[in-house]
Amino acid sequence: MAEMNASSHSLEDTDNSFICESCNRGFEKQKGLAVHRRACKKIKSVQANIQTASTSSTSQRPTKKARKELSSKAAGKRKAQDEPEISPEIMFAPHFQPAFNDNSEALNSPEVEMQSVPEESPFPPDTLHAQSAPDFFVPPPTRRGRQRKFPERYADYLPCTRTRIPHLPPPPPPLHPISPSPEPHREPTPLPPPPPPRVGQFTTEVNEFGMYRVYPTMPSREIDENEELVNVCDGPGLARPSNPPISQWFKSTGMQDPGQSSTHSKGIWAPFLNATVYRLFRWFYTGGNTKSVAEFQRLIDDVLDQPDYNPAHVKDLKVTTILSNLDSHDSTVSPFALENGWKKSSVTLPLPCENVQHTSEHACPTLKIPDVHHRPLLDTIKSAFTDESSKQFHYTPFKQYWNATVNSPPERVVTELYNSDAFYAEHVKIVEQQSLLQQGTSEPRYEIAIAAIMLWSDSTHLAMFGNASLWPIYLYLGNLSKYTRARPTSSSAHHIAYIPSLPSNLQDIYMKAFNNISASTETISHLKRELMHAVWLLLLDPEFMEAYEHGFVIQCSDGIWRRIFPRFFTYSADYPEKVLLSTIKYLAKCPCPRCTTEKKHIPALGTHADIQRRSHKRVDNEYRRFDIEGARRDIYEKGKGAKSKAIEDRLGTDSSIPVRNAFSERLFKHGFNYYEMFVPDLLHEFELGVWKAVFTHLMRILYATGNSNAIQILNKRYRDTPTFGETIRRFSNNAAAMSKLAARDFEDLLQCALPVFESLLPNQHMQIILSLIFVLSTWHALAKLRLHTSSTLAALKAQTRELGFALRRFVKDVCPAYDAKDLPREEAARARRQANKAKKGTTASSKTSKKPSQRKNTRTNNESEDEKAKKTLNLFTYKLHALGDYVDTIWRYGPSDNYSTQVGETEHHRSKIFYARTNKRSGFEKQIATHYRRQNIIRRIGERISQMVHGTASPSPLVQPQSTSIAGPSMSTTNKHPLASAQTINAETSNQPDLALHPSNTGESDANEVQVAVSAEQHYHLPVSKKKKINLFRWVQSNHGDPAFKDFIAELKAHIISRITQNEDKGITYTQEELSHLEFASDAIYEHNVLRVNYTTYDLRRLQDSLNPRTHNDILTLSYDNNPNHPFSYARIIGAFHAEVTYSGNRRRKITRPTRIDFLWVRWFELDGTYRGGWETKRLHRIRFVPSTDESAFGFLDPDCVIRGAHIIPAFAHGTTKEYLPVASVARNKEVRDMIGHEDYKYHYVNMFVDRDMAMRYLGGGIGHIATNEHTSCLRPDFMTPPHLDGNAMETDVESPADDALEIVGIEAMVNLEDEEDPEGEDEDAEMDELEGEADDDSDEVNRIIGGVGDEQDEYGVEGYAPL
Repeated sequence: MAEMNASSHSLEDTDNSFICESCNRGFEKQKGLAVHRRACKKIKSVQANIQTASTSSTSQRPTKKARKELSSKAAGKRKAQDEPEISPEIMFAPHFQPAFNDNSEALNSPEVEMQSVPEESPFPPDTLHAQSAPDFFVPPPTRRGRQRKFPERYADYLPCTRTRIPHLPPPPPPLHPISPSPEPHREPTPLPPPPPPRVGQFTTEVNEFGMYRVYPTMPSREIDENEELVNVCDGPGLARPSNPPISQWFKSTGMQDPGQSSTHSKGIWAPFLNATVYRLFRWFYTGGNTKSVAEFQRLIDDVLDQPDYNPAHVKDLKVTTILSNLDSHDSTVSPFALENGWKKSSVTLPLPCENVQHTSEHACPTLKIPDVHHRPLLDTIKSAFTDESSKQFHYTPFKQYWNATVNSPPERVVTELYNSDAFYAEHVKIVEQQSLLQQGTSEPRYEIAIAAIMLWSDSTHLAMFGNASLWPIYLYLGNLSKYTRARPTSSSAHHIAYIPSLPSNLQDIYMKAFNNISASTETISHLKRELMHAVWLLLLDPEFMEAYEHGFVIQCSDGIWRRIFPRFFTYSADYPEKVLLSTIKYLAKCPCPRCTTEKKHIPALGTHADIQRRSHKRVDNEYRRFDIEGARRDIYEKGKGAKSKAIEDRLGTDSSIPVRNAFSERLFKHGFNYYEMFVPDLLHEFELGVWKAVFTHLMRILYATGNSNAIQILNKRYRDTPTFGETIRRFSNNAAAMSKLAARDFEDLLQCALPVFESLLPNQHMQIILSLIFVLSTWHALAKLRLHTSSTLAALKAQTRELGFALRRFVKDVCPAYDAKDLPREEAARARRQANKAKKGTTASSKTSKKPSQRKNTRTNNESEDEKAKKTLNLFTYKLHALGDYVDTIWRYGPSDNYSTQVGETEHHRSKIFYARTNKRSGFEKQIATHYRRQNIIRRIGERISQMVHGTASPSPLVQPQSTSIAGPSMSTTNKHPLASAQTINAETSNQPDLALHPSNTGESDANEVQVAVSAEQHYHLPVSKKKKINLFRWVQSNHGDPAFKDFIAELKAHIISRITQNEDKGITYTQEELSHLEFASDAIYEHNVLRVNYTTYDLRRLQDSLNPRTHNDILTLSYDNNPNHPFSYARIIGAFHAEVTYSGNRRRKITRPTRIDFLWVRWFELDGTYRGGWETKRLHRIRFVPSTDESAFGFLDPDCVIRGAHIIPAFAHGTTKEYLPVASVARNKEVRDMIGHEDYKYHYVNMFVDRDMAMRYLGGGIGHIATNEHTSCLRPDFMTPPHLDGNAMETDVESPADDALEIVGIEAMVNLEDEEDPEGEDEDAEMDELEGEADDDSDEVNRIIGGVGDEQDEYGVEGYAPL
């Protein structure tokens, strides 16, 4: 194996990778090849031969198959064919494009376009970013002076790519265990000890997108999820493999791969009696809990109508007997008997009592909590590493880099936990430690790997009514890609424990132990904290701790023996649970679980002083542990209360509580600082935190204006905002009420807020609010990116600073101008909470009295009720403080979606499904675990049978297979695509075009047309249907007088001829005689309802936009006018068509047989020259329709020029006009006509924040946007410039002269901070009730601070991994 340079960050090709296609001369760089082509005699000879070729010889542009191979290498390799006769159907297919090369003058000539290119002629990865899209000229004005708009050709790059380690040898042969021996424990027989692993830098080749990896040690195998295109497809309309991999559902119960289990003595259906019984139980455990007509039909199809169904097999069948066999632990009854994996244990808590002393903590009475259901951590990890899915595990971490251009320095790229700083550093640390330990020993050496543990826990309600809840702990492994791990269908979540509640008869037990003294609220809160850490002490058992210290040797699913070291990286939870796990007080003096910043300093977000305070991290050390032990002695031995002055004096400095932390008890001696686990949570801290608080206060301000119409105007604007794919959903009728909104709904409110809020308040305040909303949107878009570079993290850091300034300015300059009060819903919610507290016996008198220092600023009794009710936006919240930790956390653990609580929320759905099948009484946790096990056994049997019958595993029987018909339209570039034959199109009811004003477009054909998922390799798809036939000349005649139809046929012919001839001569115009050479077969064109456009995202994923003329009809293209300040053009699709044409005007381009041409009929937008939008002005770009009097108002467009759909929002504040189109026209779709009649909005805004990919297109620097990055460089803001190449150096911050720390002065006076410094006495019950599932996340104090409403439950309802 060749040894690589440890210090290099890229590899240079040493062979002649660029070969001249004519003389076979080799060159090391493409530039040399381009220079050679200009002088190559053989190329000139080929050109001369082509020029004198007969008219029957034509050139062939790359076929769809060739373009597929070109795109799969991201335009790194070109391929063409040279045949004497070329089918016109192929040559003039819609996807047909010339293979231009900007670096070669010879290839730019039409003659050389027609020559053959060798099949393998790769371009170097380092030149890809320098290539621009082909420079197509704008066709000349016609004889009517009308200019045809051709946007610059868009090159679609596929995201499938690969980074390879040069000369990586195949993995060593697997080490087999020794023959069976009497010893119960078997160790593998190692090969001769290899040399110890060398820590250095092992660099891969640069891939087609300019990315490469640097490994600290030579990996035994490389995992690259992007190598296969199907692995990066997220769009619902994209084709999936017909035989998907085996579902890994059995991992959550510790079961083995069904392929590894042998047939049981009772047959392949064991523990079922036969196939009939198995199918009946399979039907029962699939589908919904409510049996509907569809479920009845499924019973017939899946059971009764199967060939192996036998009615005699169900005679005298006892369901309880079968269920007993399923649950049996007898291996003679069930082959799954020994694979349960769950244990039932108990934990014991010492009981404290105020003013009652004991000799020691061990002498106190105890409370035993039985029935703690859990799984051993070590068994769970071992099961995962022997599972088939572990073949996709990353065992060796790496750092990833990206060369944006040939000459630019590399930028660090962070996408996953396994390419983050924490994983990388821990791997190097363990390798170095093991190398030292094994020096001079004969102990066998194995490859070192880390089991990257990521934890989630959260209490969840199980029913719509009642207080039944479950408190599960989920374990994920960060070795697996997040794109797989986050899908619920992958079953990557391992359920490791269900945390119990305190017994309902706690007071009876307590009074019996302490002579009729009842437990105080403080004591109950203390016991709840103790219970959480007692469960974790149970999980961190001696077997796990042995593996943590020394590792465990296991043969992974790839056949390689490794020594695995479990390590904790992240723990995702909402704030109340973070407080519980980090053992600090709730919203106290130092509310953050990661640092000791005091609450009074939180509004300084983004300032240099704030960054310095955050550097004071919480550390688990001997001093902290000593203080905890002292406080516990005060409680258990001296009888002090958990919140007494003695405890406060010991632990109040950093807001700690007197609870032994389980992670500290077990892992402190190994140098583990458990505070670092608690990562920020974008869902609760921003979407349901800061933004929800800002939006709520904006509603208060609108109410305070006294303008009763302001709220109604806002609601109407939200209702009129167009939807956009799966990202922007239809808003409710009353968005301002925020009734039962989930996190995703608040995200939608933010993404569309700028046009909605415009002009609702006086201008001096409105400008501040709009700037604040823009900064919030920018921060949110950056924080939610799935792929980060040094540039995006520099931008996030800058926007965090900008956000702090914008919030402080809003509080100082806008909030005092309005007498904002509680919203009606807030008042009602507060009354309900007070009633609930009174019902529980929790009154104001039972609260702990405040200290004199805390009472000095309290309101006097003679204050008016209006003064009490006055509200302002409170900046003294933990959720605001957490926004400043995202940059450091992303460098350390990867992007925020790696550890978002959204992942854990989606896993809750499984528990809720099975809760409905329990008796809903106490002990339902065991029943839920039983149902899990039964379902998993049924799944395993189905997959085992499938393997035996078909040789490969089928999709999991309990997961309904995806139908070949999908909800949305399919996507194919041409009717010649192989998948086209699989499509089924139902007959359409009428040949009359829906585009005419009467009848209107009803879209019924969409509902009747069966759509098929198509290949992701294609850029766009129009269906092959010819059912919606339009007689072109009659249609144009019937719409005579509509400005959109002016010169329709002539312009359409000119557009098609320009595409056929690829004419770039500006001096040519098309005469009537030239236009007559193009004829439409049957004088017809064919309309289609939906256009599907595939595109590559910034994070190298493949997505799809569905466009149709009725609703989602706005598109984004490269600029047609070469605007140096804005690289994009925008258009609204009026219709999508294809035509079959013949052409006789050019002998070399002659088409004798009808050939399909796809085209879009569009209405163009233009930038508003009187308005500045963008990152500098903190405003969206504003556009307007081109007036119909302008010859370029309407036109035709090649669908290949469409980059993706655009979200265009009306500028509601500027009203409507008939100036652009004074008459009724087919150019206005039905949705617009229903809203504003036969008018147009005067202006529109381009929503840059509609999704993360769109934001990166305007920010520039998206790795997957290789085709447009050069064009969007003019939009790239200054804050996207990274100050350093590597993330480690970005921790240092240079103080800006414009440091706005002084802006904080005066904010404290607007909020009664002293009242908030210690809300424990007031809200401890609400906090802990929330953790027990008896209350919501927001207690009274939280609601008072952020303006939320505590009686509403958060709903998530997220299915799968949201692509955007």
